[in-house]
Amino acid sequence: MNKKHPHPIDWGITLIPLLIIFVLSALLMMNPEASRQTIARLRFFFVNQMGFFYLLLGLAVLLIALWLALSHYGTSVWGRLKSPATTRSAGER
Repeated sequence: MNKKHPHPIDWGITLIPLLIIFVLSALLMMNPEASRQTIARLRFFFVNQMGFFYLLLGLAVLLIALWLALSHYGTSVWGRLKSPATTRSAGER
């Protein structure tokens, strides 16, 4: 890490997903009718067949987030502490 660029870009994790999105978008645009049918089948499967698991997944994410926030990990500070924020509003100057 140098001082000129403190947060260099990791091109591998930036360009690979972008390339995948562009390829999938091009495939969907080249054959819109087949794309519509495929997306409809995928939507039916995930919404009608796996809907209960989506609810469980959402509940699990919420519970894990609450558990982390209320555990000792929730009090950790990343980086340096800055000066404490004041409670004055902008109109009290």
